[in-house]
Amino acid sequence: MKKGNSYKHEPAVAGSFYPGSGKELEESVRVLMEKAEASSALGVVSPHAGYMYSGPVAGALFARVIVPDICVVLAPKHTRMGSSQFAVWPDGQWLMPMGRVQVDEDFCGRLLRSCDLTGPDEDAHLEEHSAEVQIPFLQAVNPDVRIVPVIVSSGELKALQEFGRSLAGVIKKTEGEVLVVASSDMTHYEDQESASEIQAIQKMDW
Repeated sequence: MKKGNSYKHEPAVAGSFYPGSGKELEESVRVLMEKAEASSALGVVSPHAGYMYSGPVAGALFARVIVPDICVVLAPKHTRMGSSQFAVWPDGQWLMPMGRVQVDEDFCGRLLRSCDLTGPDEDAHLEEHSAEVQIPFLQAVNPDVRIVPVIVSSGELKALQEFGRSLAGVIKKTEGEVLVVASSDMTHYEDQESASEIQAIQKMDW
């Protein structure tokens, strides 16, 4: 929703998918993030269910990742809101329980100009949980993180490849490190052992 000269995102699932109190959320994330040695990464895949379901997996992941100042969050669409295949929240702030998070307006602007499949489409984000649930973990690791939220509704391989190439081009021209967080349902029915046998990501298999 636009307030003044910029957009401000109100939490859609605070109090349901994760605690709505900043203090309670901070403690919850701290407990979920087990102590581990962190390292740099180009991209990670993180689950996006309620924290009571996927929190331990997300916590284990983000405890092991160095979160730079810019993070691109690619999240699938679960609602009928918005019209862009790749809906970018263009600027402003996300008003999260643990504090405000700044959107990287410069990066978003360059991404929007680089790919015709993108659009400045805040409607797609308003009731969507898949990007929002990642933010507290990013905040916990780097309180100064700036985000590039993108809701992905396209499942067409050519469109995904085109967007991916555009995103890569923007990242290459960005000073400093950029982390890409791919928000995923992971699986609703496989056990850990079966899910671990899926090798497509490790093989970079489109």
